[in-house]
Amino acid sequence: MFPPPTVMVGHLRRGCHRTRWLALAPKIAGLESLTRWGALLIVALTGMTFLSGCGTDSVGSQEVSALGDNEETFEVTRVGVVVDIVSTSDIRTLPQVTMDAGGQKLTGATLRSVLVASGVSEFESLTVYGLRQGRLMSGEVVLTSAEVTDQVLLTVNRRGQPRFASRDIPSERWIVDVARVAVE
Repeated sequence: MFPPPTVMVGHLRRGCHRTRWLALAPKIAGLESLTRWGALLIVALTGMTFLSGCGTDSVGSQEVSALGDNEETFEVTRVGVVVDIVSTSDIRTLPQVTMDAGGQKLTGATLRSVLVASGVSEFESLTVYGLRQGRLMSGEVVLTSAEVTDQVLLTVNRRGQPRFASRDIPSERWIVDVARVAVE
């Protein structure tokens, strides 16, 4: 039988320092003790396994590296039908534009050039779907055709994910992990 885990607790009482050992679990004898600690261990390991899997991206892409070398993709749709699947290498091969926006110097392809390469030359409006900064909530940005200028870029961020940025839109509303561009 294994003794239950203990912790040493110190406290001051009437000017002298006293320590004592506190058991973290009640003393239970035999197999029942191992069963409870085994169950606790299984729960802890399951939680750690779940949390270690949270570093991957599940929206239209492969696993992400810190260098951004992996292929991330997003869909271009027209009225719900997938027109093209664009990868980060596609964004990198298009003519690059550099601009200052949101306190950053950004380099990437214009959104219009990505759409033209996908076979979409005319549209009334579009919606960019994905994750906002912090990656805790999804977001979308709706633009008319006239608002899609040379100052609206698709860049590749440090994680290798496609990022929507515009000089005319506050950086808090940028989409840092684009999942879909829907045109109408």
